[in-house]
Amino acid sequence: MEGNSCWSNKETNKAQALAVGSLPIWSDLFNDPELLALNPHWKEFGLQSPYIEGLQMVTWYDELSYIIQVEVMNALIRAKTVEQATQDMIRAIEAIEK
Repeated sequence: MEGNSCWSNKETNKAQALAVGSLPIWSDLFNDPELLALNPHWKEFGLQSPYIEGLQMVTWYDELSYIIQVEVMNALIRAKTVEQATQDMIRAIEAIEK
């Protein structure tokens, strides 16, 4: 919206959802008729929104993300079984936490 640079503003958030389909951060926008016309499944998201909790802060997120991406890809391309990729992921994550 012109003259408003606040990204958490409800009107800006709705405009962003309309423009690119990003999920609103304002719970009542999940019931907005204009948004529901484009994304009818958001009505269910709105029912779940009161129960959303933020993720814990992971200071080593970059390392975690890399490990997960590599091991998921190993499983997808069948370089490893799902079980082996999962075990390798767990071991690598545990090594970071120490």
